[in-house]
Amino acid sequence: MEYLLEKLCIITLSGLIIYGLAYLCRLYANNYIKKNREDLSERLNPLSSECKVECFDLLRKESCFDSYISKLKLNYKYCCSRSIVSNASNNEIKYLLKYSNIDNNEDTLEMIDFCENWLTAYDDTMRKMDEFNKEILDIVPTFIKLFATRKIVSFFVCDISVALAKKGNPEFCFSYTSPAGKSEKNHSISITPELLKKVESEIYRHISKKRS
Repeated sequence: MEYLLEKLCIITLSGLIIYGLAYLCRLYANNYIKKNREDLSERLNPLSSECKVECFDLLRKESCFDSYISKLKLNYKYCCSRSIVSNASNNEIKYLLKYSNIDNNEDTLEMIDFCENWLTAYDDTMRKMDEFNKEILDIVPTFIKLFATRKIVSFFVCDISVALAKKGNPEFCFSYTSPAGKSEKNHSISITPELLKKVESEIYRHISKKRS
């Protein structure tokens, strides 16, 4: 028994040492990229400049985007019956229009259009940042390439908060929980540019119908 405990302690300690060394290597690699951001940025122009401009543009408009998403309740969790959850999963646009805060007017159209453009720009910029990641890792020393946080090195070089990389799409969630809390059913609608285009079309249709 003592032998097994001793072996377990050795394995645990070895794991902690390996984890600690990997953490220190990652920290060193990431700091190397941050310290050399100007040199890396210059060597990878014009891609680095394009990424910086696009990221800063997203950040400049982010608060407005968040405000519109909140105002339209497109990041809302709606507690409802099981049947509504099922129906929403089969007809997302209809139920999103019904239970969010989307009105059939010009002001709402402007907000939807702004959010659609922001999300489209976000997707395009994140693809460009992924390309920039690969370009950076191609020119740094092998040790740095092995241990740096591969998906966000472009954010270090551009000096942009990695929070932008984790933004993702807002979600509207239909949620049912039984009275006893033993059963749940949820359906989440991801707010993508494609979905907002469909929402816009429905709003246009309603507005045109009122005018005719």
